[in-house]
Amino acid sequence: HTLPTENSEGVTPDTPKLLKLAEQCLERVKSIAAALGKAQVKPAAKEQGGGPAPLPRHRRVCSDEGGKLSPFLPPEIFQKLQIAEAQSARKELTPLEEASLQNQKLKAAYEARVARLNPSQAVQKTSLTLSLQRQMMENLVIAKAREETVSFGIALRAGSSRASALSWVSLTPCRPLGSQLGDGGG
Repeated sequence: HTLPTENSEGVTPDTPKLLKLAEQCLERVKSIAAALGKAQVKPAAKEQGGGPAPLPRHRRVCSDEGGKLSPFLPPEIFQKLQIAEAQSARKELTPLEEASLQNQKLKAAYEARVARLNPSQAVQKTSLTLSLQRQMMENLVIAKAREETVSFGIALRAGSSRASALSWVSLTPCRPLGSQLGDGGG
């Protein structure tokens, strides 16, 4: 693996393959997220739904000191992080809602890192994109498994309480009250 030269601006022979792979991964993540989160994730639906996701901009925040990069996040990314933190303070979230919040935080951190990259660092951006997609996918898969476990536990408890109630009813014969208290002969 060779380092890109200044003339190639970070584009290696593998870059088109990596970009195509990243696009395929993104499409898979979008389709799975749409399938999992249609009914469960209400607050994030506005942000996730709609049309195609906007392409991340190579925006650099410059300070007043001769164009040096500022250590501060761009305002919209900072605001997204604050919103994600405020939403995470709520109690009793479903596993899919928790995964959605984690994915929002991951995406905000990703956008912050991409904003700090030079436009010539396409390989690093591709790597960050693939890493983000993998982490988001893992969060969704884990959340789905947790949700299935929770719903299975609820169904199991409901089934056992139903079975218990049915067994109690079947053990208690339906007789008039007088015959139960009387001679016991039936």
